Amino acid sequence: MNSQLLNAAGTKFSQWQRSIVFDQGRHGKPNRQNRTVWEPIRERQDELQSAIKAGNASLGAYLRKALHIGREKIGAPGFPRDQLTPDEFRIPPVELEHELWTAWTGVRPRLASRPVFWLLCHVEWIEQGRFGRAGHRLEDALAGGQGRGLEAETRNFLRRTGGIPHERGKISVFSDCPLARAWWRVHVAEQVARVPGADMSTQEAHAVLHANRQAWETLAMLGVKRVTIISQPTARAVVVRRLKSILRENGRLHRQDVQEVATDLARLGLRQSLEYTPWERLVA
Repeated sequence: MNSQLLNAAGTKFSQWQRSIVFDQGRHGKPNRQNRTVWEPIRERQDELQSAIKAGNASLGAYLRKALHIGREKIGAPGFPRDQLTPDEFRIPPVELEHELWTAWTGVRPRLASRPVFWLLCHVEWIEQGRFGRAGHRLEDALAGGQGRGLEAETRNFLRRTGGIPHERGKISVFSDCPLARAWWRVHVAEQVARVPGADMSTQEAHAVLHANRQAWETLAMLGVKRVTIISQPTARAVVVRRLKSILRENGRLHRQDVQEVATDLARLGLRQSLEYTPWERLVA
């Protein structure tokens, strides 16, 4: 990745995102009284949607202009497939997630946690036609889905190409952006597999983390916001091991399963360091 380009785009990223979504907390609901605020936002949303519908080259040019990066080479990691269908892009199956991570093993976690990094990658991949050719509409992958309308489709686009950190915080890049989510799930699974005593392969741990998006989002959210102690590698391996057992017993995972396991470990962490607690004690 072009580091100078990344830094330059980072200064415009949040400003651009904020300019094309309607913030009811600041602006109130759209009505005649705040039309002077709402109408310019709608015009900018129209411009984005028009660029998406016009195709890869048009959308790439729009995003480069929005981020003030000109025609400079971005240097995104190589894409392992010629193209993804809209369904594969929005909800990558477990095999595809592993394939993507394998192709992107050179990406460092510090970069992978930055929404602007993923947006820049998407600019290059869009220009390469990875999401919208061979009979598939670009808008179906990047903006379509439930909640039709300019506002909903604009937010879909922002979430899927990197996340909306000014609204969703750090969790957005881990959960909302499908390709970033794929990288992080396999990255965490690979870390779990390296913990002595975990007795899980990367594929087994990944299957657990892929089983339910809400469960994955809860694990990521707790790790970066609330119960950060579970981000310690051994503690996280214990969590995934327990979730594997729950998945085997019940055939599914829920958000509350993650919350309960993380809370149990957090209570133990109040009394002793999880990093130096024997594996058997953590499991118990």
